[in-house]
Amino acid sequence: MGSAVNELGKTSTANEQYMVNFTGRLGGIAVQAGLAADQILGFASALDQDMQKVEMSATAFQKLIQKVISKPAEFAKIAGMELGKFKQLIETDMNEALKKVLKGFSGAGGFDKLLPIFQDLGLDGARAAAAISSMANSLDKVEAAQSIANKAMLEGVSCYEEFSVKNNNMQASLEKAY
Repeated sequence: MGSAVNELGKTSTANEQYMVNFTGRLGGIAVQAGLAADQILGFASALDQDMQKVEMSATAFQKLIQKVISKPAEFAKIAGMELGKFKQLIETDMNEALKKVLKGFSGAGGFDKLLPIFQDLGLDGARAAAAISSMANSLDKVEAAQSIANKAMLEGVSCYEEFSVKNNNMQASLEKAY
């Protein structure tokens, strides 16, 4: 995971501490929902790039995951999918199910149109709606960050390379000499 966080920090404006904090806040529910660390980091990166507060964003995302699981019929409509196929998607690829829901939200219109939908689904609060709307409008950032995180985790060398750069520059050589 360290390599993924490091790469996302280097390739975007997302802050590493934000991503680690967000991932930690989602730990238990993410595992139960079948979301991998690289997928969670992708959402975290996009949210931080959009300057959403970590506490509010993590809570809103947790609620969204819970609601998608507990009310699949409502979210299947938003995702534009048949209920049976949507339930199967939740069971086999929660990440894709969430992205389909977020895409459905982005097609629903402006914030004023989304707020009543969020309230009907029990995702009330303008702050929660702002975080979810941010993800819905930044799916390109989410997908790019998930791809970067996945590649970095598979390669697993980013942290080592960063250490080598920091440990073998002129300042490090001077410090090692004394």
